[in-house]
Amino acid sequence: MIAAQVEPSASIEAVRRQLAQKFRQCGIDTPELDARLLVGHALGLDHAGLATQSGRVLARKYEVLSRVGARALICMGTKDFSGVPNVENVKVVLEVNHAAVFPACCAVVHHGGAGTTAAGLRAGTPTLILWNGLDQPMWAATIECLEVGFGRRFSDSTLDSLTADLNQILSPQYAARARTVATQMATPAESLTRAADLLEDIARPGPSS
Repeated sequence: MIAAQVEPSASIEAVRRQLAQKFRQCGIDTPELDARLLVGHALGLDHAGLATQSGRVLARKYEVLSRVGARALICMGTKDFSGVPNVENVKVVLEVNHAAVFPACCAVVHHGGAGTTAAGLRAGTPTLILWNGLDQPMWAATIECLEVGFGRRFSDSTLDSLTADLNQILSPQYAARARTVATQMATPAESLTRAADLLEDIARPGPSS
């Protein structure tokens, strides 16, 4: 028996990812497929039904973009958006290079992971974090403290709140502040070197007594 603790407010996609990770840790050969089938069975949904749920999330993003008059590049990752209609001002891709794409964006909206947050800060791009849990609220609080954006729980977001949030971080003051903070960020190479130095210091044997 495999047990996984799930937050009551977690989205369908978050539950599927968590189950897939648990299956992967247990050595199951097809963790992504098995997690999708299990979630679909529990909800009484087939593959198309799960795609519809993801499609509703994407449709809400389309509506917000229409309200603020912006274009978007959406990284879908493992989400299934098959059957969702194409929209002229939106491009959906499997993955993106954060370091290459974020500097060209007016704003970034993401879940609040440590790496994605750092990439947004280095890019000098205002950020909206829609978090689910773990360390994500901490990173949302960090960008608020730095005055380069803000965050809220994803499940609390609405069309109106997302529209207001995006309009706010797209203002010139957030863009200027984000560019200032970017100049204070360490480069990835500097961070890697510093981390390696710290690890070597810890691993290095101390003087014998």
